[in-house]
Amino acid sequence: MKVIGSKLTFHTQGPKGGFDTLNITREVQDQVRASGLADGTVTLLVTHTTAGIAIIEDERGHKLDQASFWERLMPANDGYQHNHIAGDDNGHSHLRAGLQGQSLVVPFNAGKLALGTYQAIFLFEFDAPRERTIAVQVMGI
Repeated sequence: MKVIGSKLTFHTQGPKGGFDTLNITREVQDQVRASGLADGTVTLLVTHTTAGIAIIEDERGHKLDQASFWERLMPANDGYQHNHIAGDDNGHSHLRAGLQGQSLVVPFNAGKLALGTYQAIFLFEFDAPRERTIAVQVMGI
């Protein structure tokens, strides 16, 4: 068993308080390939409290539905206590990220991510555009 750690960095877009998604599947697959391991798992952790990660379909309508869903569930301009106490304006971002989740484990076989036909790994930006880091741990044989 071998364990290899690394980091990925991405720059997100979108309006402050808005929503952005980035398909990071290729970059994760590159990390698995670079590890030289054949079979195992790759663990991903978004190292921020206002961003998340998930496996979704890379389809424009679905990504628009995601943005609409989050805005209906936790509106950006609601009266969050975090905004009042911390003097911030991203209470919704913290709640969205906590609910979405900030880690993901994906198996791989023969050096290839074991994703389904329409599955892709996405980074979710729930706050302002910024640089985001994902800790990557590839473990296997």
